[in-house]
Amino acid sequence: MSLFPRSARLIAALGCLSLLAVACAGDRPTLEDPGASREVDAETPSPTEPVGDGSDGLTIRLAVGSEWSADPADASLGSVTDRVVAALLFEGLTRLDRSGAVVPGLAERWFVSDDRRQWTFVLPVGATDNHGLALTARDVKASLERIAARGAADQSVVQLTAISGWSDFVTGASGGVAGITAADERTVVIQLDEPFEPLAAVLAARAFGITGVAADGSVRTTGAYAVGEADELIAVDPAAGVSRIQLVTAEQSSAELLAQDLADWGVLRADDDGSAVPGAVLRQPVDLRTGLVIRLADIEQRQALVAALNAAELALELDNATVAVAPVPEAQPESLPGALTVHLPEGPLAAISGELQAQLLAAGVDVSIVVLPATEFADAVASGEATVFPMVMAGSGFGRSAGVAGSLPGGVDDVFGAADADRQALVAEILTTTDADDRAVLIEALDRALAAAYVWLPLGNAEVRVGISERMNALRILSDGTFDLSGFDVG
Repeated sequence: MSLFPRSARLIAALGCLSLLAVACAGDRPTLEDPGASREVDAETPSPTEPVGDGSDGLTIRLAVGSEWSADPADASLGSVTDRVVAALLFEGLTRLDRSGAVVPGLAERWFVSDDRRQWTFVLPVGATDNHGLALTARDVKASLERIAARGAADQSVVQLTAISGWSDFVTGASGGVAGITAADERTVVIQLDEPFEPLAAVLAARAFGITGVAADGSVRTTGAYAVGEADELIAVDPAAGVSRIQLVTAEQSSAELLAQDLADWGVLRADDDGSAVPGAVLRQPVDLRTGLVIRLADIEQRQALVAALNAAELALELDNATVAVAPVPEAQPESLPGALTVHLPEGPLAAISGELQAQLLAAGVDVSIVVLPATEFADAVASGEATVFPMVMAGSGFGRSAGVAGSLPGGVDDVFGAADADRQALVAEILTTTDADDRAVLIEALDRALAAAYVWLPLGNAEVRVGISERMNALRILSDGTFDLSGFDVG
């Protein structure tokens, strides 16, 4: 196990912004300068009554691979396993309920100013972490700033660029995020440069679970479980339902561990048919959309390139991909570029290199494939050097469009190019629209615009399969790919 490693950036995935309705509940706190504010009511569902309070010693075993991290920031949007572990250990200011709605997490309530640029989150009286240490607004600020300190290439960092001073801190131009302040011990105020309606939902992402390091160097956890000895998580919440969770870190596959009764839960490999799993196999979509970004200036060249490529054949090279149906224009081979450089990041996306090169050569394009380490690939994308490259848009169960984050004007994740003023205006309207139904209509319009411009060729959507042992009864999967243990029963 590693505690807070500075892991490699997951450049190949961009966090798709959450577009859920903003919600909050409770009485308005008193601030010295509250401004004109209005509360937005939210109906918080009653928690399910737990099967046990932990005294019966219920234990489950999760297969998590050979190593795991206690840092919520390392919870990849594309990894169900990462998100499950982070969800057990950490709670954000907000969270998602079983239906995907935003409800209070560590913050007991919040409200938004009339101009939609000031968000105030209030912690409950006597809030503590799992060490029993007081949890204050300053701790929340420090926890969010440690995410920003990971740098602009991190897939989670780009989701909060709307916060005033966030980008300055990310680039090292300032010593703190000016837009996050602790008004008092319980009150966190977040100031935005522009209205950003998805903020409450974005803060529910597992990467933004509130954490820190205690004086003795141990990790401060805030979820239903705390880190115990020997890769074990110990329940600190009586409603957890399971008192102890063992993280199985053997080199064996999840299917082998399940078959040998060494694990109760594990993500199956792409080439594993699940026949050896003694229990059930659950199909779990992870809301990952893989596609080819085409930033050639000439739309006819983009159109011809899309027509020349077989997206279904490319998708077959990717693990866990279900083939996406892409709009294919009429072939215009005379518009194809004579030569083309395709940039690929090291890792899973590089698997398409052989098939991609073969298809382009067959179409008469002199193609060069350049495979780069993650940071160099990110630089090539950000600088504009990379004009054709694959990308994974990660929605993590939150967003409905692969194009929102990639079209965010001026952001480090503006992979589709900033020249299209109409697309910029559409994205700006999406991020400031408070009505969820209106926002859904705008998102559909954005996706149509990306397809019509031939700047995004969808290759496939990801889906993973999770094996569970026969001991696992009533396992409920939540909207973000994690699971609910509050009413869990072990047979």
